[in-house]
Amino acid sequence: GRKMTETMQAQGHEVHVLSRTPSADHHIYWNPYTEEVDASLLKDVEVLVHLSGAGIADKVWTKGRKKELLASRVQPIQFLWKLQEQMPELKHSIAVSGVNCYGTTERAEEYREEDAYAVGFIDGLVKEWEDAARIFEARVPVCILRMGVVLSAKGGMVERLAKPIQMGFGAVLGNGKQWISWVHEDDVAASFVHVMNQQLSGVYNVLADNATNRAITLALAKRCGKKIRLPTVPGLFMKLIFGEMSVLLLKGVRVSNKKLLDSGFTFQYATLEQALESLEI
Repeated sequence: GRKMTETMQAQGHEVHVLSRTPSADHHIYWNPYTEEVDASLLKDVEVLVHLSGAGIADKVWTKGRKKELLASRVQPIQFLWKLQEQMPELKHSIAVSGVNCYGTTERAEEYREEDAYAVGFIDGLVKEWEDAARIFEARVPVCILRMGVVLSAKGGMVERLAKPIQMGFGAVLGNGKQWISWVHEDDVAASFVHVMNQQLSGVYNVLADNATNRAITLALAKRCGKKIRLPTVPGLFMKLIFGEMSVLLLKGVRVSNKKLLDSGFTFQYATLEQALESLEI
């Protein structure tokens, strides 16, 4: 959200951030769970961007956590829909979801936007998330961006992998063959601007490329000036530590970005080496 806001403001757009803890002039107080909002600025909103959602990998998937993951995605969108009459200038709605809707498989073929949802917790979560976002189709064009793993020096996968590597404890997870669809944070922000400027609708996969866990681990070690000396971490060990959530680490899927490229989008960081080199690790 921060990166996207900076990118849009740099292009001359006025951005207002819905927040439960407003900290700037352009923040709008809201609480989608108690349905409170300062609606004074909504009348000028032309584009809605939905980024709400608790971190998928932040906590183990207990029953309570699963409910929280769903509610944090669906309830804010439902509340925004209740507010849509207070946004007479609204022209476009953009939502985010994840490429993990296609399931987990080591098949060589890349999944495309028209492929069906897989069956499982994370796949069902994405489906309900996207179904909620589509409620705005009754009013304006809706675009859903299915994100790959975002490469950023601040949080996320890179930080979690880099720390043990820098300490000499880096290791490939499982068999290392699991696919990871990745995208640089700058390209994520640029994709939202692209969708908004082109007034695109429908679903688009947002990823620069696919790489295996082994390839990303070795590339990150090289970026850190380290070597991977430890043996691979057994999948059984990961399952014992993370439970059902271990599927995010041990399984993956290859995904196509052709539709986004065909729409005219160009990735600034098209290779893993370029993306990692740009990050302050």
